[in-house]
Amino acid sequence: MTQTDVLSLDKTAPAPKPAEAKPEQSTGKVDLAVTSTLGGVDHKTFTDAQTAHVGDNSSAHLPDVSVPVALDKNVIAEHAKLVSLADSQLQTPEAKQKFKADMNQFEQRSDQQGLTPAQITDSYKQVERMLGPAPDSPIPAAQRQELASQWMTRLGDPTDTPTQGWHDTCGWTYLESRLLTNDPDKISAKMAEVITTGSVSTIDWQKVQSGDVSANAMPTKVLKLDPGSLQPDQEAQGVSPHADGRDYVDQIAQVMEDNIKWDATTLTPTGEKVEPGTMQYEQCSVIERPSDPSLDGKSADKSCESVAYTDPKTGKAVDIDDNGYGFGGAATSTDLSIVNAAITGRLEQTSLQRPSKGMKVDTNSAISVDSVAALKETLSGLKQSGGLPMGAFVYANQPGVIEDYLARHPEKTAAQVSAAGHILSITGLDSDGNVEVYNPWGIKHTMTPDQLLQAMTRA
Repeated sequence: MTQTDVLSLDKTAPAPKPAEAKPEQSTGKVDLAVTSTLGGVDHKTFTDAQTAHVGDNSSAHLPDVSVPVALDKNVIAEHAKLVSLADSQLQTPEAKQKFKADMNQFEQRSDQQGLTPAQITDSYKQVERMLGPAPDSPIPAAQRQELASQWMTRLGDPTDTPTQGWHDTCGWTYLESRLLTNDPDKISAKMAEVITTGSVSTIDWQKVQSGDVSANAMPTKVLKLDPGSLQPDQEAQGVSPHADGRDYVDQIAQVMEDNIKWDATTLTPTGEKVEPGTMQYEQCSVIERPSDPSLDGKSADKSCESVAYTDPKTGKAVDIDDNGYGFGGAATSTDLSIVNAAITGRLEQTSLQRPSKGMKVDTNSAISVDSVAALKETLSGLKQSGGLPMGAFVYANQPGVIEDYLARHPEKTAAQVSAAGHILSITGLDSDGNVEVYNPWGIKHTMTPDQLLQAMTRA
């Protein structure tokens, strides 16, 4: 299935200084056309509307900070307001103490990273929404308190806390971490909207396809999410048979991201062409993976990561992906780039891929690397330009990944592990040049550039 639809990028966005002749290998930013199956048409007007729609297109967020953000008067005021609200809403002294510690950690890492005071205060305001009254929310107040607390933890430590659990959402876990790191205010706004209303604002691709786009702003719409998918699943309830289950707030974030993807997508999981805005991502609470038993010991051929299609003519919804494993929760490099754009307003490369036989890398959404030297140069450039975390598409049967896989699947041998795709989050480089990675399975370690490139090689 070829990808032929074109989405133009903002030619006005400031580009980081290129390292060498191939700037895309060192910056993670893109100033080209994105080839995509998302949205369904030539979106050239995205270029003209992007700045007016989202404001500053810069993604580095590395301004000069003369004083700690904790001393900024606006941060001080919002900090005090959120602490007061948390004290009134959270139920235990331990929960209140942890919440405040996470706030302090958020401000400390913001100083280290160079986030602005406005990003801090805007993030705090969104957490206040989560804790405040929400009469239209499908989520009860006690669970909103839990979600706000877990989200504050992720704001404090965005690279090591999000997990996918036993769901096929490694790509969305990585993107959650990337957005928390670089755009905490923007993803917090989307999360607060979902938690308080059960919906999320996103680009209206149906209007874009029909040409209903002004020169000043991209059309947006409010996307209602499946209420059942927002209820805590087995892992979020703490009753999963797996010890390394996913927290409730990660479930909400990943359901949101996946729904933004499927709302924009114009190809069904089986390859049929459909209109944008006709598909919805859904998950259930009982069966986590096709091979996993439910609490009563029974098993079912359903992953609970399915896609429903609604016929725009009849309004009838049909589950077109009953066995959604590998489809509903999965993400391609283009998916990641488009959802990142829907949340931040910026189109940029959000992953690394190594080309292989029969698979060409879409360099508008991913950075192509095919040698250790190119990988080292790319990672160095990303670190210098503030382009981390960065996702890396890897394969489960390769060294550096298979060990993590077998630790989760002691019932399997190395020979039984397939070349299933997976995504690691690259979080940094240590003083010896080793790559610091976070596996969305909840595991962090280091790899040499040679090992990472091997893991990115399809075998």
